[in-house]
Amino acid sequence: MNFSEHKAHILIVDDIPSNISMMAEILKNNHHIFVATNGANALETVKSQRIDLILLDIVMPDMDGYAVCEHLKSDLASKEIPIIFLTANDGAQDEERGLSLGAVDYITKPFNPGIVSARVKNQLDLKRSRDQLKRLTGELWQANKRLNSLNETLMEERGIIEDIVMKTRHSPLFHDQNLRVLEKSVDKTMGDIICSTLCPDGAQRVLLGDFTGHGLVAAIGSPLVSEIFYSDSAMGIPLDQMFKTLNFRLLHALREDMFMACCCLELNAARDQASLYNAGLANIYLYRQGKIIQNIPSCFVPRGLMDVPDDPGVTVSIQPGDKIIMCTDGLEEATNPKGEMFNESRSIQLLEETLSQNRPLTFLLEVLTRYRQGVSQQDDITLVEITC
Repeated sequence: MNFSEHKAHILIVDDIPSNISMMAEILKNNHHIFVATNGANALETVKSQRIDLILLDIVMPDMDGYAVCEHLKSDLASKEIPIIFLTANDGAQDEERGLSLGAVDYITKPFNPGIVSARVKNQLDLKRSRDQLKRLTGELWQANKRLNSLNETLMEERGIIEDIVMKTRHSPLFHDQNLRVLEKSVDKTMGDIICSTLCPDGAQRVLLGDFTGHGLVAAIGSPLVSEIFYSDSAMGIPLDQMFKTLNFRLLHALREDMFMACCCLELNAARDQASLYNAGLANIYLYRQGKIIQNIPSCFVPRGLMDVPDDPGVTVSIQPGDKIIMCTDGLEEATNPKGEMFNESRSIQLLEETLSQNRPLTFLLEVLTRYRQGVSQQDDITLVEITC
């Protein structure tokens, strides 16, 4: 039969034809009706037709309604079909037994058309709701499965990109003589970058950069900075010109909300004079004989933020044994449970203690961890110590 899908399919099971006729007359206008006069026929009909609701007589020869109900509920293909028992007996024990077998309701004979229609409608509405919920749950499960698969792919691709970025930001030209470095990243991929090399005239050039944010997005500009730093330095391009090139290239390569705060330093070949450019980072510190004797604050716009002319850098005289400290703001901005930052004065005191006692730079992290008292690290921490 070519039945329309919007009407429910109801199976009436009764061994008395008059009962079937009466029930069919009540329901025929709004539903497609199937009939069976015994339990065996009922089971066969359920196997061959889509049935949405079964009206099942209890008292029948050979196989009564309880037995039919047990068969239907034991089969995965039919266990979800709601069953309403038809009975002339309104005893509580019979109703309890039927409900325990999985029936959803009872209709007692003689049939009241209004009650029959109402109870059938209620059960069909419930079934439609259950079917819709099941369908939506299945669709949600499938969507979640696809999302998990996509997420796995994205995480795998992210890992590949992170590895590439981390490799390209570190150059074989990195010159680590007279340097100590401390790095503590929030994520696997760091938004801070350190470059150091020797120029053709013997000067040592060092850059410490801190991109906005942290993680992969912050690190994405590092390979470009590394390429500019090492190529310009190898060609002997003056520091002030390289500093301007960094601004120009980052301004045109990155989004408007991305830029790099940085410090650039060039220590001449005689190591008695240093040129310093601070563009948006914490103070550069000059350490001599146990004390921080000079702070070089930021006086340049971070690279890649806007196109503005740069003034000359700061030049300082250096003595043997002096140390120049450049650090990102992750040190000063470490926060305790009260919301108080570690700040500049504590940073100076900690640096003086660390350097004067020749402690490893990891001592700084130990002090910060105690200060935070369980508050998580919010930004990358990078510090470079250059011994002159």
